[in-house]
Amino acid sequence: MKQILETKLSNGQLFWENEKPKLNLTPLEKTVVEMLTQKEYDELMQVYEAGGWKWRSRDLPTFYNYFTKNKEKIIFVDAGISYSQDLKEFFEYRYEKLVNYETISVERFYEIQKITQKDLIELNEYFKGNFPNRASKGE
Repeated sequence: MKQILETKLSNGQLFWENEKPKLNLTPLEKTVVEMLTQKEYDELMQVYEAGGWKWRSRDLPTFYNYFTKNKEKIIFVDAGISYSQDLKEFFEYRYEKLVNYETISVERFYEIQKITQKDLIELNEYFKGNFPNRASKGE
């Protein structure tokens, strides 16, 4: 039986389980996160992946870059819409604002989820070391 390694970082939500970063994310009903840059998109996808969320297609969040498909360079990603019993499993992207949905910034999403800048740096280092093509590319 594998030993589970868990260490909570101070002031953040990131912990490690079997040498992989994990986050306990809270789905937010009728809320979308607005991203304006590739860096914001990349970091949020790493956060969603560490939170155990997947695209509706069941692909991992960092598997495909939907941001590059959008000519406007603004994308809205659901912060808790689900297509299964497990609210953390699926989410979708859109290129337009949704009526009757709250639109929040990436920074506000991190604030709600208690994700620190240190957490984001650790996540990017993990992805950079293990999945260089899926790490944050910057702006």
